[in-house]
Amino acid sequence: TTDAMTTTTLDSTAIQNITNNGRNFSLFTALIPGAVNTYPQQLSGQFATERDANQTSEIGANGNRAQGNNYVLDGVEINETVTNLIGYNPNLDALSEVKVISDNPDAEYGNAVGMTVLAATKSGTNQYHGTAGIYIENENLDANSWANKNKPVPSQIIAINPFEQNVWSGAVGGPVRIPWL
Repeated sequence: TTDAMTTTTLDSTAIQNITNNGRNFSLFTALIPGAVNTYPQQLSGQFATERDANQTSEIGANGNRAQGNNYVLDGVEINETVTNLIGYNPNLDALSEVKVISDNPDAEYGNAVGMTVLAATKSGTNQYHGTAGIYIENENLDANSWANKNKPVPSQIIAINPFEQNVWSGAVGGPVRIPWL
């Protein structure tokens, strides 16, 4: 009753387990209530244009344009200065939390009429650790579309369009040792 902010928080387990085509952390904002993708071709997985290849998030919240969003990584704004879209996409393996404020943010989160996306990276440890993975998409793993499979004559089934996308990811962390200290 004292705060009108609407927030959604994804922890590191959710970040790793939710499918994210292109491994762009800003695409998680499409999961919040009131979010609309103003450029839906971006989520197709087929990066046919330069706009798609840049993987810029164009998800607006509550009737506002995508340029009304504010992206913050570890307390520093990472907005692109010309278009005010996201300017940097950190590795998902390095993120510990993504918090999205979609309604009535406090004054400390200024500069956003749409939503504020707060991302925090994982902190260091005293042991070395790491992750590695690959996101594979190809015609062997994709289902054929309903329109291709259900033609008037069954012998006219159209094959799946060949498409292949392999996105490698990895992260390494550990203590920073300074020998002269």
